[in-house]
Amino acid sequence: MRTAWMQSCGQRYLVERFDDGSFGITLGDDFLGFVLRVDGDYLAIDGTEAGEGGVVAATRTLGEAAAALAGTPADHSRAHLAAVA
Repeated sequence: MRTAWMQSCGQRYLVERFDDGSFGITLGDDFLGFVLRVDGDYLAIDGTEAGEGGVVAATRTLGEAAAALAGTPADHSRAHLAAVA
């Protein structure tokens, strides 16, 4: 597992990369969820108890996926999600 800080959409996230290739995203003290890379997309998966592991967004970058988990997706990631759905 590797960890790094990432800045995206005005927020600073802690990103953990796991051996299976997935990413864990944390903002402050809150674990937001996971990001998986699938066929060129980054899928943001809610990691909260209320979210029950649902897909939040399909984005083009890891930063956009992290922002979507934080509830601040960029406009182009919303458009991409609509195109995928």
